[in-house]
Amino acid sequence: VITLNVNFELKWCDDRLRWYTSQQVCLSKRNRSAIFFTANEIWVPDIVAINGPGKAEKEVKYQYPILAICTGIVRWSYQDKLVSYCELHVQNFPFDKQRCSILLQSTIYDSNEFKLRSLYKVVQLYNFINTEWKIAHVTIEEIDL
Repeated sequence: VITLNVNFELKWCDDRLRWYTSQQVCLSKRNRSAIFFTANEIWVPDIVAINGPGKAEKEVKYQYPILAICTGIVRWSYQDKLVSYCELHVQNFPFDKQRCSILLQSTIYDSNEFKLRSLYKVVQLYNFINTEWKIAHVTIEEIDL
């Protein structure tokens, strides 16, 4: 099992949260161009690691505020703990290399209704500290399940 503390930055468009049609008008209304919501007030994507134990300790991410701007663009930045199963190969210990995949997906929506795309091409490893092992390579791959 591998456990990671991950910072997510999600962005989506929700037309139900649009109160000005053009971005120019939206940005000219400075004091009314954005509103903060909580996760129980609006729709939010349900993203989980599907190759993990399937049960989160506590839904801490729902405590983070969600920003909606007047064009319907919604941004949600939060920290979450991802737990994933990882097959270990220790034949070459202590010089072994492990390959772990974390598959993120919605539990409710299929790939025709919900597309999860990366905003970035590279994973940012901020504040990653481990004295026992190091991460050699990280990739992001979008697949249709």
